Amino acid sequence: MQGRLIPEVAGVFEAAKSDAHGFEKCARQIAELLNWNKIKLLLVLELLVAVAASDGQFSAAERDFIHRVATIFGFSPELVRQFEAMHSVPAQQIDFDPYEVLGLTSSASNDDVRKSYRKLVRESHPDVAQGNGLPEELVAAYAERMKKVNAAYKIIKQERKLGD
Repeated sequence: MQGRLIPEVAGVFEAAKSDAHGFEKCARQIAELLNWNKIKLLLVLELLVAVAASDGQFSAAERDFIHRVATIFGFSPELVRQFEAMHSVPAQQIDFDPYEVLGLTSSASNDDVRKSYRKLVRESHPDVAQGNGLPEELVAAYAERMKKVNAAYKIIKQERKLGD
């Protein structure tokens, strides 16, 4: 079943490329193909952000498109901003906001930092992707996301002198 859905989702995206104004309908079709599964929709959304960021910047049109798709999928603007922060720069650079990557503000408590980090580890670990039977390309995307989450947490730990 999983292998059959990927070509179907790709087909819906191809149809959307020919009519950019009808992408809302296509986003709903993808959500239906994925049975409104939040984990799979989250991955689709993150991949959209990764593609938009692949040229090193987000245009206003890309940002608007992604935010509108996120709304259709039932996700918050904060989640989109978190993905944008994760994909804004190569993982080896540190010119990103580590709090934004973790979905927090700098005023978050140490406990909230730890909770958010652990939640993201559970959601972002490549083993989760493998366990869900996702293709290797998506497992690699999870690995990149995990690197960014780990880098963000390391920066915050050092800044706050946290010892876990």
